[in-house]
Amino acid sequence: AASAAPPAAAEETTSEKWLGILHWEAALDELDGLVARGRRPDWLALCGLVDSLLEVGRPAEALALYREAQEAGAVEPWHVREPDVLDLHRLGFCSTGVATLAVQDALLQFALGGRPPVDLVVVTGRGAHSPDGRALLKPAVEAMVSDELRLEASDVPNNLGRVRIPAGSLRCLWAPPVFVGDGASGGRRIWPLPCASTGPREPSCEK
Repeated sequence: AASAAPPAAAEETTSEKWLGILHWEAALDELDGLVARGRRPDWLALCGLVDSLLEVGRPAEALALYREAQEAGAVEPWHVREPDVLDLHRLGFCSTGVATLAVQDALLQFALGGRPPVDLVVVTGRGAHSPDGRALLKPAVEAMVSDELRLEASDVPNNLGRVRIPAGSLRCLWAPPVFVGDGASGGRRIWPLPCASTGPREPSCEK
């Protein structure tokens, strides 16, 4: 028979499970305590907390926690064999909010990258594992990309479980950094705003 976990380890595991249930402020304090004791919660626990932060309108904290989880190796959303393919299946069972946050983070990485962007492909799945067999992630991703960000999004031929955001659309997000004032003497480094963030699409975004 398997031996029982030591009491201290059992308490740490219980603490992790509470991260997605506690009030977000208490959950963040609990997370800080776990990390201070050398404990790294798994993605399942962190995902619940990310979702809670989104639900209470704290997207900045949610994005920061999601990125910390990536840096710690708790989650790796990128496809292991195909470059520039974001595989939402690798997030496990998560809400549409967490899934769209992962896509937003990928877009930010492309926008702030040192190279002009290429096509970004997002694996959403076709909803085969949804209770009613209806796709949930794909419509949410398409709505966020097309309606909120005003970028192009299209199906991948012969693969209805993927969404492609073409490089021509992503170039609206990407541009080399510029300086306000004298960069050599401490000018403020800024990134150009996406041309698709407000108003109608610019002609260059359509190409």
